Amino acid sequence: MKRRQVIAVTMAVLAAVGLTACGGSTEGGTQTAVGAPKTEAVKGGEAKSGEASADGDIEPMELMAGCTYNTTSASYQYCLKFADELEAVSGGKMKINWNPASTLGNTTQHYAMLKEGTLDMFSTAFDTASTLKNSEDFNALVVPYIFDDQAHLEKFMASDLFQSMLDKVEEPNNVKFVGNICTNWPRELSTSKKPIVEPDDLKGLKIRTPESTSVVAVWKAWGANPVSISTSELYAALENGMADGQDNNVVSMYNNSYYEVQDYIMELNYIQQANVIWMSGSTWAKLNDTQKDWISQAVAAAHEVNTKSAIEEHDVDLKKVQEGGLELVEFNEAAFRAKAEEVARQLEGELFREGLYDEIRALIKE
Repeated sequence: MKRRQVIAVTMAVLAAVGLTACGGSTEGGTQTAVGAPKTEAVKGGEAKSGEASADGDIEPMELMAGCTYNTTSASYQYCLKFADELEAVSGGKMKINWNPASTLGNTTQHYAMLKEGTLDMFSTAFDTASTLKNSEDFNALVVPYIFDDQAHLEKFMASDLFQSMLDKVEEPNNVKFVGNICTNWPRELSTSKKPIVEPDDLKGLKIRTPESTSVVAVWKAWGANPVSISTSELYAALENGMADGQDNNVVSMYNNSYYEVQDYIMELNYIQQANVIWMSGSTWAKLNDTQKDWISQAVAAAHEVNTKSAIEEHDVDLKKVQEGGLELVEFNEAAFRAKAEEVARQLEGELFREGLYDEIRALIKE
């Protein structure tokens, strides 16, 4: 699906499901965020910024939160927006202290802290849960082109299929999925040595990719040599040739100035992305219904604003990186998709359960 069509379809889906505060349903007057488990409605009606009589007894609290996003990234701004929404809806009774840029460790370490109860909240890409116990099926979520577009991803995150995957990981890992704060722009590719039109053009190139087994397998099938490089070291790696290219969306390419040390951009749009919030199960269990409802409302409000911003920022930043010297290259998407599906079929039954690939693909037709 072409980029303009993706935008139109995504915005149509957001409007169609009544996303006045992100894309959820209303139950008992309380909005539920896209991909977020429903919480019980607060007795006596919807909480409003700490004004309900029962809210007067709620003590103010500050949640310690972590993420691996650099402070210059759009993803970190999405986190800050969520924090602002939570403080507003709770009347200042719930605040978030963000620790960005991997100051608390890598993704695995953040999840471990949630399990131990030493960290309250973690924002990350929705697929990183593949590192958790009983999470094998999450490996399918980063299989390149398993989702057609953002609308397909939104439909999956609102499905019983996704909920069944969450049910397997929450209790064993002492985590609680609380929702999607931004359906972000999908991952694209930039390179320095040459433009990429066909998968074979990647042969021998060192491409920095996510460390997912399925992603690495597909990049190898496309001909690349996938390399693991931290975000903090990526600019230097691209500049000195340790990597010939990298995959990120164009907003990240602009915010992190990767376009300064790259020559070509190919809008592969091969992995759909969402910035989500996980909480420690220990922290979640301490919250009352009003506090849980505040979190759900904040997720919903942040999702609406952040997703709209991500879509708008894409076009603005694409123009900026082109003005900065990146050449936009048309590529053979069908060839990339076909090779990705071949790998997905090989991984099915090994990295994730048999039949899951087709179940996710079938959602686009419903």
